Amino acid sequence: MSEGIVCTTSNTASFVLTAAPGYINTPDGNSVFMWSYANGNSSFQYPGPVLCVNEGDNVNIQLKNNLPVPSSLVFPGLTRVKADGQPVQLDLASRSLSKPAQPKGSVTYTFQATNPGTFLYQSGTDPELQVLMGLVGAIVVRPKLAAPSGQAYVYDDPSTAYDPHREFMHLLTEIDPHMHHAIELATCVNVTSDPPCQPALPPTYDMTKYQPRYWMINGRSFPDDITPNNSTALPQQPYGALVHVLPKTAQPMPALVRFLNAGPVNYPFHPHSNHDSAIGVDGRVLSNPTGGQGGTPVSTSFDRFGFVVAPGQTSDALFNWVDAQQWDPETNPIGVTQPGPQNRTDGPYWSGSPYLGVKLPLLPTVTQWNQCGEYYHFAHSHALFQVTNYGASGGGMLTLIRVDPPPDVQKKYGQDCNGGPGY
Repeated sequence: MSEGIVCTTSNTASFVLTAAPGYINTPDGNSVFMWSYANGNSSFQYPGPVLCVNEGDNVNIQLKNNLPVPSSLVFPGLTRVKADGQPVQLDLASRSLSKPAQPKGSVTYTFQATNPGTFLYQSGTDPELQVLMGLVGAIVVRPKLAAPSGQAYVYDDPSTAYDPHREFMHLLTEIDPHMHHAIELATCVNVTSDPPCQPALPPTYDMTKYQPRYWMINGRSFPDDITPNNSTALPQQPYGALVHVLPKTAQPMPALVRFLNAGPVNYPFHPHSNHDSAIGVDGRVLSNPTGGQGGTPVSTSFDRFGFVVAPGQTSDALFNWVDAQQWDPETNPIGVTQPGPQNRTDGPYWSGSPYLGVKLPLLPTVTQWNQCGEYYHFAHSHALFQVTNYGASGGGMLTLIRVDPPPDVQKKYGQDCNGGPGY
């Protein structure tokens, strides 16, 4: 699928993650040294693979360590985790929250996926360094409760129903490229010097100098994050962040966005012109089991125009796009004259018309990227310094929500949105 969550699955809920160094690209042409995970013997990617399992599965994750330092895995919100068959314990000697795999070694972690929802996995060794270096990924646990055809549940609760073709992920991170370059030099990766580089192990960084310059969604900064999943232009960054929906009249079930904060600070995420409804936090449904009439369960979900995700937190959110005014050039016109070409500035994503499904030419100097008269909304961090690429505004932790016209409107105006997911 060109948009939406990309699951790595296993019939036996068994996975191999290989911690390894690599490089990613940024929209300003920079190349940043990273540590992250590969799926088994596949190529390094950032973030790590999205591991999708089912509630009740006995999950087995082998960590192979191709880094020059020990590293481990922790799974916040998941319980009774074992490392090589023993309950995980704090390892002070290794500065680790879990048993680490030594360089060229491995450790196998096991747990039962007892709770549906969204979870992080990340390094538990020197996490203040290794997590920021990129050792993060997502786990999705599907619920046991079966949903009707055309629906899926986030939790074992019908109030968490969503359109399974409209499932998205926003894994939020940040990068200080100077820290990453310092670790690259300290570990002698692709470093040639005379005298030869001597690895400084364990590599360290003065965190009083930490200053992020890039903010990312799913390992990409805007505008890279609206390119499709598995874009050949971003071979080590496989996950896009474009949210692609239809109006509620054509898509009755809401879309789902799984938020994960693998950064060190709050990220106040803001979906323009919309509210997200938080239905779960840290893999636990927001519900009062006896708060309803007669002691029945009742949802405690809440709507937010700004969606604050705390460090290490995950949150599941539903939303619908409602065409409230239903403007139509024939049956419900706006009633004001659209400014002429001399009195406006055209953006490349604009359809040339205020009406959903109507596409008109833009100014001759503008390349039009609008496909079928669709609308676009921003969705971004409301800490606006995070909407930058090394200080250049209009990048960073920002993506788009694409709203396609319903199929009958496409037909009416002779447009074609090429199907897309869920049509």
